[in-house]
Amino acid sequence: MRFLVYRTKNKAGRFFTLVLSMCIFCALLSVHPAVFAAPNGNELLDIKDHWAEGVIHKWVSQGLARGYGEGRFGPNDSINRAEFVTLLNRIFGYERKSEKSFPDVNAGAWYTGEIAKAYHAGIISGDSNGNMSPEAVISRQEASVILTRAFSLAGEYHDAASKNPELSAGHI
Repeated sequence: MRFLVYRTKNKAGRFFTLVLSMCIFCALLSVHPAVFAAPNGNELLDIKDHWAEGVIHKWVSQGLARGYGEGRFGPNDSINRAEFVTLLNRIFGYERKSEKSFPDVNAGAWYTGEIAKAYHAGIISGDSNGNMSPEAVISRQEASVILTRAFSLAGEYHDAASKNPELSAGHI
């Protein structure tokens, strides 16, 4: 099994990079941003006493997340690919759009422009069939790849077992 090891000048720098990456990753996946609905000024009724209530209010006040309307945010719902890249577009301020279109992204969909921004920024590329699958729930693996591109975390793969003989590749 291969592990991604980031090349930095020292061990502390590598540790910091990995910790920062994981913190950002967890923060993005732990709260469903409901980024596609227009803000309506109504109170978000389903986040009261939720463990992430404070973060959700902060994201909403900063314009990163909005909610579904009718007081619904859906903090325990899964996030789809279009919502995830929309959140990253807002965080990183991606504005320029690509002319490329994906066959499964309808021209009139709320996320069409967001997908074009993320593609232009180089954080998404579509699958082997050229599709984006914008309404599919995003996996942690897909989110990790997109985050790696967004944060430009270039790394090299190394076989952990060859570096650490006491590790058995079958148990990693």
